[in-house]
Amino acid sequence: GLWYNDDIRGSGTWKSVGDFWPSLAISCITHDPNDSQTYYVGTGEGQTAVVIYRESSGRGSGIWKSDNAGSNWELMGSTEGFEYVTGIAVRSESGKSVIYAGVSSGTYKGKVHESSPSEGLFRSSDGGSTWTQVLPNIPGTEIPYSPAHIEISASGRIFVGTMRNVEQEGGGRILY
Repeated sequence: GLWYNDDIRGSGTWKSVGDFWPSLAISCITHDPNDSQTYYVGTGEGQTAVVIYRESSGRGSGIWKSDNAGSNWELMGSTEGFEYVTGIAVRSESGKSVIYAGVSSGTYKGKVHESSPSEGLFRSSDGGSTWTQVLPNIPGTEIPYSPAHIEISASGRIFVGTMRNVEQEGGGRILY
């Protein structure tokens, strides 16, 4: 689940944001560099569902957003099919917040679950209403790389580390 501590330097205790989300498998969190009140949380355990398959890996329910520094959260409807969100980053592009989400497919309880849309790095320049896949395909396939991690450098360059997809292809690359 998602937890917070409002006194991390003192003797604060961790409090649950809530345990009634459709998925408690929180995989990543980030904030909007242009708005300190906006946060995003990705769900789904992509690494355990693909790389080190375990029965305990959890499917996600997409990306959740808070516009009030985490007091309230709402599922971004356009991401409901993102079953395994492996990373989220928000980059300021000419003063506009652009969201990047790493999405993979995975195996859950012995069955392959494909995220919808499929795997890749998805970019939204309209606050998450629409998404465009921006990674290249794995050579020799029609499938984009499966992101494991996203980082934005101080210069604004986006780096994506990849993991193997459910067909065991495309892992161990760093793309930018």
